[in-house]
Amino acid sequence: MTILANASDKLLTMGDLYYCTDTLDFTAFTKLTATNQATVKSELDLYNFSTVGHIDDFTISHSLQNEEIIRAGNCGVGELARLSQKTPTISFTWLDVNNRPVFDAMLGLDLLTVAGTPVAVTGEVIAAAGKSAGDVYIVANKNGAGTVVTSIVVDDNGTPLVLNTNYTVNLDTDGSITGTAGTTYITFLTDTSANQIDIDYSYTPNASTLDGYNIEKEAVPYGLYKFVSCKSATDATNGIQDTVYFRKYVLSGELTEKYVLLSEDTNFEGTECSFIGVNGGWYLKSKATVTL
Repeated sequence: MTILANASDKLLTMGDLYYCTDTLDFTAFTKLTATNQATVKSELDLYNFSTVGHIDDFTISHSLQNEEIIRAGNCGVGELARLSQKTPTISFTWLDVNNRPVFDAMLGLDLLTVAGTPVAVTGEVIAAAGKSAGDVYIVANKNGAGTVVTSIVVDDNGTPLVLNTNYTVNLDTDGSITGTAGTTYITFLTDTSANQIDIDYSYTPNASTLDGYNIEKEAVPYGLYKFVSCKSATDATNGIQDTVYFRKYVLSGELTEKYVLLSEDTNFEGTECSFIGVNGGWYLKSKATVTL
């Protein structure tokens, strides 16, 4: 393992960017002070975040805007103070620009799903040798509308198990449990036999999705974003990891959809994205010691 000099101060550009999927009232957020940053971070960690997708070249720029200089002419004092609005901007290359839920959230669009034909699944094997209480199984298919699959029947070696007695069926709304939002998962409440456990169900994929907008002046939504960096090793077992929160940020400039010609020598190109913080927002960075 290579340990960089002053590793705790190095930044790794790759990491994961998330946006908050909750309905936000920015006036209800606690305002940052010099002593309450830990409290504010605890509040932020209660929100639900979903990944933006694959990104590269993540950067944060801090610019000084609306400068105002206060001067005094007496006794040659000159400049007394310089007031500036510190404005952070986040920029990155987004590789998943065709991720429609994220694309629409950034632009404030509505995504309409058009249901396809229901598909029946029979005998999807969960385990060849039983499950224990507390085990979680992620259903292989999901409804295109992002709703829970309700038709699941769990079978223990030919004997159907009882919903809400032997197992529960739930929807992972934000991807925090299964890694993908809109995924249905099963949690076992009791031990099963040591035989094969499988499930039957029916799910409805999307036939298509629709999104669009009129060319007119409309409100662009503010968002709450979170960036979690890669771990930067400081010794053989420990590292530093940054978590940066961006409250009340809005898309700045363009959001480009690129269609590429695929060939053997084609490099997949992302789109450059930039979000700027606005009045009433803030930037909060946590640098934590983590285990590698």
